[in-house]
Amino acid sequence: MNMEKPKTEGESGYPQDFIERVKAEFPDSEKLHQALEAGSDIVGRYLNDYMNDSLRPENIANTLKEGRQQEILEAAEKATRIQELYKEFLNQKK
Repeated sequence: MNMEKPKTEGESGYPQDFIERVKAEFPDSEKLHQALEAGSDIVGRYLNDYMNDSLRPENIANTLKEGRQQEILEAAEKATRIQELYKEFLNQKK
């Protein structure tokens, strides 16, 4: 009995909708796009690194001091989307 997950994306190993959502969050990251297309596990590293670097306390404090609350909200919303993508990545690797 074959227990492999069905692939809906061709050869990459990632579902096409996952690839498109990651590319939408990182439109200028050609290396990440290549890793997605190749089905590389480094995709998880990119997502995890973003989550760890995106909302550093010193950046939040400085941005708030400058009265740019909307930027904090947008960064937090993006970090939440990236976190969801990272969870999906982990589930695909099970």
